[in-house]
Amino acid sequence: MEKVTTSLKGKITAENVQRIRRDLADSISKGDNINICCRAVDKTDLAGFNALVIAHMAAVRANKALQYINCQEPKLADFISQTQFGHVFVS
Repeated sequence: MEKVTTSLKGKITAENVQRIRRDLADSISKGDNINICCRAVDKTDLAGFNALVIAHMAAVRANKALQYINCQEPKLADFISQTQFGHVFVS
């Protein structure tokens, strides 16, 4: 199983959600076990969070594992706590 580790940086918001989706799709295409580090994320909105969840679901449909790690940005942590995706997002 090919492992891929990459990072998201800056804003995960409606402003750049299309780029985030392309970057995540690229990571998913490169491996079967994908870790996305979110340590350098400094802002998240609902559109950005939805893009992360959609990427995870796309990976699952492709029989791949995708996990977000170091998810400490306050709004991202808030979205995680309000959903059932705690297994996908790790602090």
